[in-house]
Amino acid sequence: MAMASGAKESILCQSAYVIGDGASIATLQMELRCANSNTKFELQGDLQYDNGAISGVWSELSHGISGKMSGNIVGDRLRVIAESPIFQASIELTTRGAHQSIKIQSPGSEMSEVLISLSRKSLIPRERTLVSVTGAK
Repeated sequence: MAMASGAKESILCQSAYVIGDGASIATLQMELRCANSNTKFELQGDLQYDNGAISGVWSELSHGISGKMSGNIVGDRLRVIAESPIFQASIELTTRGAHQSIKIQSPGSEMSEVLISLSRKSLIPRERTLVSVTGAK
């Protein structure tokens, strides 16, 4: 994780996803919690996927901000822009098998870049799937 001051820090993260499939629109509820001794953030999002387009809402609970997300999925990559009146970040999530990488960039903010590598910890197959992954970077 790169801080605005230029310092780089390691961070531990956990994420969980609930995937639903409606008649024509798929949904994704996501939660990403990361922390170290100096920093903590908890990102939650409710997204919809329709014909290649992603839209939805997000909130960051540690800092009390929320807003809208929009973007797309191309191949194994989900790319979105998260926006609020006081914050903007680009988020890229890539999944390959049991591994996932997340890149969050927000130039000018306290955490200007966060790179996260995750590995699947559990998968519970059912109509609504919960995927829990943990990782550090």
